[in-house]
Amino acid sequence: MPWFFYLGRFAFWDKYILLGELVGVRFDISIICANFDL
Repeated sequence: MPWFFYLGRFAFWDKYILLGELVGVRFDISIICANFDL
């Protein structure tokens, strides 16, 4: 499910509405890692 990760990065503002809170937490970690991974 790689497209889920892409949605989490590009549409992080809608991840809670589309995927939910539980999945959103994982995307939050993914986004944080992406932000620090320059």
